[in-house]
Amino acid sequence: MQRRYRDAERERDEIYANFESAIWQVQKKSQFKNHMLEQKLDKLSQDAATKQAQLSEVMKYANLDPARTEVLAKISKSVGGHNDAIRNLQYEVAKATKSHNDVVRTMKERLLELGVPKEDLAQAKLIPSQTTSAPASLVASTVF
Repeated sequence: MQRRYRDAERERDEIYANFESAIWQVQKKSQFKNHMLEQKLDKLSQDAATKQAQLSEVMKYANLDPARTEVLAKISKSVGGHNDAIRNLQYEVAKATKSHNDVVRTMKERLLELGVPKEDLAQAKLIPSQTTSAPASLVASTVF
């Protein structure tokens, strides 16, 4: 009994030592990654400052009005925001189309299994899309 107890204690101590070692390794790796990211951030910050200085020089020599460039920057930002909104809406349309088509496919299959003639299912049409015909997570389920 005491031998089993000592063996259990020894095993516990080994597990604990391995656990601590694993934690130290993870900490070292994360510290290294953080250090690398900080260096990368510093480099990018320096590059951004250099680019800003170059842009200021170009604007100065081209006699560009800073107010105009600010307006152009605002317009560019606005267009970028609109482009993001368009991409998001296109994604939502694709998701909705995929969901609709999955529901129609599933409904047709189920109605055929229940004995509804194929001719009666002609009204349920798929929406043309570039999405896959693989089931989506909303429709795919295991039936028991």
